[in-house]
Amino acid sequence: MGTGIYIIDAVIIACIILPFIFIITGRRKRESTLRKILQFEAAQNNCNLDEMEIHNSFAIGLDTEAKKLLFRKTTALKKYTQIINLSTVEHCEFLKITRSVKTKTKGEKVIEKLHLTFIHNNGQRTSILEFYDHEDEMILDDAVITGEAWERKINLLLLSGSMGFSVAR
Repeated sequence: MGTGIYIIDAVIIACIILPFIFIITGRRKRESTLRKILQFEAAQNNCNLDEMEIHNSFAIGLDTEAKKLLFRKTTALKKYTQIINLSTVEHCEFLKITRSVKTKTKGEKVIEKLHLTFIHNNGQRTSILEFYDHEDEMILDDAVITGEAWERKINLLLLSGSMGFSVAR
């Protein structure tokens, strides 16, 4: 009787722990793949990433010497890489696109999309990096914090002139 209880306990513990192990290893594999793809894209474009950040569905990297920002997005619906030439960028802005949802007691704002938008020197052309889209992903993760941090980082680089930029406002 004692060994039967141990076997049942082991099966129950395995059923509880194994999903977490699969989630963690899946996330690490996804992050490793994103990192490798972004580094490959950087090498293809003669860039050396000084700074890189990997998240659930995207990776972003910065080459301060080549003045380029690389972005890789991978979801079930889309996979793409974007390269932004920062020497042509005047300003960077993080946009939170929301919609109002009415509940029984009150209205709530729900985030639909998160974009990092680049306004170029010519004032007309913009580039958009999509951090989150509610149609592609269920989990928002910490994309808001990451987007705001990259907005500050890029605008500081643009304004400080540390990369040789001239900002006309």
